[in-house]
Amino acid sequence: MKKLLCISALLALVGSCFAEPVRIVAYGDSITYGWIPNPNPPSTRNGPEDRWPGALQKELGNNYQVIEEGLDGPVFGEMFKGGLEKSQKLPELYEAVAKMGGAGFLNAGSVISTDGVDGLHLTAESERKLGVAVAAKVKEMLK
Repeated sequence: MKKLLCISALLALVGSCFAEPVRIVAYGDSITYGWIPNPNPPSTRNGPEDRWPGALQKELGNNYQVIEEGLDGPVFGEMFKGGLEKSQKLPELYEAVAKMGGAGFLNAGSVISTDGVDGLHLTAESERKLGVAVAAKVKEMLK
C-alpha cells in the first residue's frame, strides 16, 4: 500500500509539471517592450494589446500564459551603422543555430519589417502581426 501511495504522489508531482497553462517567456528588447516609434524621443509604450506578446497571448488563449519581459533602453544611431546589411545575414544564421539546438525558428522579417518613423521599431499593427505569427509557430511546434 505504501508503494502505491508513493507512486500516486510521484505521478501527481510529475503531472503538475505538465499542467496548464503552458508558459512562454517573451524576453527581449524595446520591440518586445512595445516602444512606440517617435521621431522626437522620449516615447511611450504601446498598450498590452498592441505589443506582440499581448497579441501572442490573445491568439493562444487561456491554455497559455505569456510572460512579457521586454526592456527598453537608449538607442544610439551610430551603433547601427551598417546594420541593415549585417542584419540580412541573421535569419540564416539564427535558423542554423536553432536547428542545431533542436529549437523552432521564425524569421520575423518574413512577416513584418521595421516600419516606425525611427526606422528601428514597429508600429502597433506590426507588433500585432508579429504576435499572431509567433502564435502560429508555437501552435505548429506543440502539435
